[in-house]
Amino acid sequence: MGMAFSRAISWARRGHASVSGGEGLPKGKTGPPNSANMRSKVDLSLFRQQMDSAMARFLVIEVEVGIGFARAAHHALWTRDLLHNRELARKAYDTALQRMDHVRLAEREAKRLMKDLQKLRLALYQLGDPVLSVDPHVRQSDR
Repeated sequence: MGMAFSRAISWARRGHASVSGGEGLPKGKTGPPNSANMRSKVDLSLFRQQMDSAMARFLVIEVEVGIGFARAAHHALWTRDLLHNRELARKAYDTALQRMDHVRLAEREAKRLMKDLQKLRLALYQLGDPVLSVDPHVRQSDR
């Protein structure tokens, strides 16, 4: 629950207002928004654009973080650190792959993301990731 929502509920429970009617509210305050009115004001296309934009930023950051973990694994002095950082890089890679199908990316964003994903996949291969044991440079038709 959001902090503002929890405060409103606790305020209403103390007897200051009934959640449904809004009686007893301080001067100039109104009750909670009517959900039917709110639905009619929501622009779904704008919402979708905002979600896609936020998800695109998330994917770029997730892949960059994965590349960072792969670099840390590459420079690790201890096997335990290498395996730990490789695992975190792999989680970032898997997360980005799973989420990509649920977002509409602009062509420029998609190209950048695919380039960075390929870079992360190559790094994971070089680190000996067991799932990516197949050389990422070899095309499916060449195998």
